Amino acid sequence: MGKLVWALVFCLLIALPAAAVEHHRGDLVRFGGSVHVPEQMLLDGSVVVIGGSARVDGRVMEDVVVIGGGSRINGPVGGDVFAVGGLVVLEANARVDGDVTGIGRGVEIHPGALVRGKTVDMGMPHFYRGRGWLAFYPHPGFLWRGMNAAAVAALAVLLGALFPGALDNVAGAVGGQPGRSFLLGLVLALAFVPGALFLVLTIVGIPLIMVLAAGFVAAWMMGYAAVALLIGRRITGEGRLGMIVEILVGVVMLGLVRFLPVFGWLIGLAAALFGLGAVFDTRFGTRPAN
Repeated sequence: MGKLVWALVFCLLIALPAAAVEHHRGDLVRFGGSVHVPEQMLLDGSVVVIGGSARVDGRVMEDVVVIGGGSRINGPVGGDVFAVGGLVVLEANARVDGDVTGIGRGVEIHPGALVRGKTVDMGMPHFYRGRGWLAFYPHPGFLWRGMNAAAVAALAVLLGALFPGALDNVAGAVGGQPGRSFLLGLVLALAFVPGALFLVLTIVGIPLIMVLAAGFVAAWMMGYAAVALLIGRRITGEGRLGMIVEILVGVVMLGLVRFLPVFGWLIGLAAALFGLGAVFDTRFGTRPAN
């Protein structure tokens, strides 16, 4: 009888640690909130947070991606750690198998933390005025810029949700034939104003101006979303986090570029021309690039 009791106690002691571990399968995605992976959790997927922060005390098998906030890691992460708009903090128990990237407030690594990949610290403390998204809008008009960025991001995400195949074709054209896309976009941009003036002078073509303008704006927006998608894929790895997250990452990066002195607006203009030319080349994404 005594041996049976001791056997049961031994089995119970072995089972308790296993029972204490919470195994979560799949990605953990949060919009407009924060995510906490507690010490006893094993997450068999990625953590993706948009408009919030992430804290990892447990184990994450894949990536930790935060857009519009920071992350605090105090456990093992099997993939990359990526944050835009907040501080990445690696505490003493952090073990990251991939790369660590912090854009906005940079990366803070405590003694004992281990990063097996690269560490990319793109901190911009002179832009910081508060927390999260406010880091990107240091000037008095930051609220207007924030609303504008949110509207552009929403339109880009909507295009990705409604026309994923078309956006894939346009992004493929930009990535596969960037020179051709840029030249086509430049020609279209230079021809737009003379074309509109010609329609005005012919009088008969005046009603077509609205159609031309609407088509130009639609092409610009689709091209912008496609360039954002391409940038997001280059950063996160194609297909790892899904098209919507890739577009959002790209939109944030394009927004950050605007704050670069002198060259910011030039890079933004070049991105628009790349996208515009690719949209024309693929006939609004209805066919792959030539």
